[in-house]
Amino acid sequence: MFNVNFAIVANNKPAQLPNADAIIRACTTHLNKNNSSNPTANQRGMSLVNESGIPYAWVKFGPSITMAEARTQDYVAHSVNGTAAAATACVRVPNVYLAFVDNDNWGYIIMEFVAGAVCSNTDAPAVAKAVEHLITIHPPNAQLGHFGGSPIFHPLFNDRKSSVEYPSVTLLEDHINGILRSFGYNVYVDFSQEAEAHDLCLCPSDMNRQNFIKEPNDTIVVLDFGEACFLPASFFDLALRGEDSYTRRLRPLISRQPSAQLDGLLLAKGALVVTGNNNLGLPAKLN
Repeated sequence: MFNVNFAIVANNKPAQLPNADAIIRACTTHLNKNNSSNPTANQRGMSLVNESGIPYAWVKFGPSITMAEARTQDYVAHSVNGTAAAATACVRVPNVYLAFVDNDNWGYIIMEFVAGAVCSNTDAPAVAKAVEHLITIHPPNAQLGHFGGSPIFHPLFNDRKSSVEYPSVTLLEDHINGILRSFGYNVYVDFSQEAEAHDLCLCPSDMNRQNFIKEPNDTIVVLDFGEACFLPASFFDLALRGEDSYTRRLRPLISRQPSAQLDGLLLAKGALVVTGNNNLGLPAKLN
């Protein structure tokens, strides 16, 4: 019997879904088998199949999988799936059936299985349309990070993760401006108008092609919410400046006017890279 802490147990989970202990054992077997005989296989994901060998669920697992990610995917799936706007955008998100952490602090997210193919270059316009819909998703409160609160996962920060959680947009703004002052830049950011006009929005920051699947009906399914946090809209503009090849392909296809705060964020990102210190300019209240 494993000691597990549950984050999500969905009412609509499949009746044949194994319990947490069985899922942990299956994932351990999968990992050990592929480590020795098939090192190119997916080391942090596996499908669950029914008696006929047909996949009905997907398990994402590993030491970097958090329940904050699971909560975010669950919230976004409920916000997107089945809505008229999502149908128009031809986008959906896999439903989360179960999520938990084991006694080794490995996370497990068991979700709906998606049958389809990783999106190609020719699918980029459809993916851009799907992403445009995702950034219209707002949280129910002003909590930054993943749904329910977390550090910020975003390429602004070294290792793509902030060193602290931010209780307010004001303190996040204070930190960015502290970074800029540390380098003597005569630039500052002001998220107040952005937050007032748009509230926080979902910011998908990892837009590589592996995170988008096209189903046979041409619906784009968005995967991986590890770097999808609720942030001021300008953080999405910064994410679009990423060097991933698929992100570069999506950039001109996503219709939006870049935020006036983008220049400040670009300078702050450069300062953090140079110093290698995510605590640079951190307000005393966050120490």
